[in-house]
Amino acid sequence: MELVPFRLACQTAGAKECLPQEIRDAYDNSSDCTGRVLSDTNNRLAAEAGLATSLLCVSDHGGSPGEGGLCSMAPEGQTDVATVLSRSGCFDAQDGIDRACHDKKSDAALRHDNLFHTVLGSMNVESEVRNPTLDPHADCRTAEVSARR
Repeated sequence: MELVPFRLACQTAGAKECLPQEIRDAYDNSSDCTGRVLSDTNNRLAAEAGLATSLLCVSDHGGSPGEGGLCSMAPEGQTDVATVLSRSGCFDAQDGIDRACHDKKSDAALRHDNLFHTVLGSMNVESEVRNPTLDPHADCRTAEVSARR
């Protein structure tokens, strides 16, 4: 797997010593590598027929590779995070998820606030701290499964 599609990646620890394009290329290289790892992992999980598998990856923050001189602060543009959620048909069946409902929500904007409640919902964990309105799939569960909760 080639990991350096953007050739000007910054090679020093201090961003101030790098050109803006080198910072962007280093960021793009890391994003590209992450995408490849997630794709490979998802493909391996999909190949496991009959297993209830789910892959959830949430970015720690959005991206700002040097725009406006920001490299480490989290401005407003970084609070909406990249999220990847892939679920096998077996996992959906076990969780009682209506796939058409799930697919309609695939482009929904998610924030870190959703993570805790989505994971608890997927694992059928009921708790007074779980807020179903922050689980984007709560209303996609069939009535039969919801009644068992």
